[in-house]
Amino acid sequence: MKMKLALWGILLLCVSPAFAQNPQRGAITTVGNATCSTENSCVRMDALPVNGGGLGIQATGSFTGTLLIEATVDGTNYFPAPGCSGRSGSTIYITAPGSLVQCSTAGFSGFQVRGYDAVTGSAQIVMQAAAAVPASVGAATTRMIGALSMNPVGAPNEGLKVSLPPSSDPCNNLVATDTPVSQTASTKIVSGTPAMRIFICQIRIVAGAAEITSEWEGTGSACGTATIAHSGSTTAANGESFAANGGYTTTKTFVLLPGNDFCIAQSGSSRVSGKVSWVKAP
Repeated sequence: MKMKLALWGILLLCVSPAFAQNPQRGAITTVGNATCSTENSCVRMDALPVNGGGLGIQATGSFTGTLLIEATVDGTNYFPAPGCSGRSGSTIYITAPGSLVQCSTAGFSGFQVRGYDAVTGSAQIVMQAAAAVPASVGAATTRMIGALSMNPVGAPNEGLKVSLPPSSDPCNNLVATDTPVSQTASTKIVSGTPAMRIFICQIRIVAGAAEITSEWEGTGSACGTATIAHSGSTTAANGESFAANGGYTTTKTFVLLPGNDFCIAQSGSSRVSGKVSWVKAP
């Protein structure tokens, strides 16, 4: 019984959500140095999780001037923070209200936002940090297989099983739709849906006579606007050439941009037949 309780504790610890600190809030109304010795010149978050994940920084309020994002390893000396998105360059500045920046906290013990140049008004800063969940642990689920009993783990037919997550490929997780293909000109096969991506799971194509085909995504008539070629070319005449009764089959998933249609283009007017298997997902 003790062995099972211990294993339950380990399991719950391993699959618990990412740890998140309470957000750090403050106002910056003036400039200051890296030690933040001037009142209201910095908002600082210390004691970040050792298995650092990410830090979100939000700046609102009414202010002008420049704020600087800095990080520390030793907890004393702060330097411009690397590894932040939302701004270019190795030095990360905030220069206007309504700014959002995300930084990697791995390897750092603290971050601060500091009034750096010509700050007027009041910059309202919120900092929120979360620890990373190791992929090998966070990917596990707590689905139990089999019944529990009072027998110790290790006895015949007893044990704790953790199921692996499903594939991240929607073609493996969703039921695909098969759309038949029978055309003599470039044709839209799957219509796009706003904010949804089309995942092409399988294509089987045969040309009844010599023909040149391409796989397109885009909008407009037969994907003729903002065309992207997944095979062949965006110019129909420069696509893949097939002799009579020639064709191909592909089972490698490829993904369209959200909202785009999927089309099979052809240069001539020969009969092209087959099918396309697909799913839609965000």
